[in-house]
Amino acid sequence: MPVCYVAEMFVDRISASKNYQKDKYTDRSALDYYMHGRSHYLIHPDTEALIHYLLLMLAVRGEKETFAFVKNEVLKGNVPYERESLIRRIQELAPEEKI
Repeated sequence: MPVCYVAEMFVDRISASKNYQKDKYTDRSALDYYMHGRSHYLIHPDTEALIHYLLLMLAVRGEKETFAFVKNEVLKGNVPYERESLIRRIQELAPEEKI
């Protein structure tokens, strides 16, 4: 899947979480919802790793930093779009995270 569509999927998940959870929304909401249903998704492993990484970054570092990262790094092709590299990034960002 082209990276621009992964970025769109990321923003869509945040928007849906904000819309449905209203005042209960936190930066971790979209990640929690994704993790709850991820076993049901048919998605390429590289795409799954990138969306997981972005949602985790949102949960750990917040919206402002994560949006800047998507704009300045992901969409410009500066982030390797392959599962193994992204798993290493996930482990560095949150060693306790279930992959």
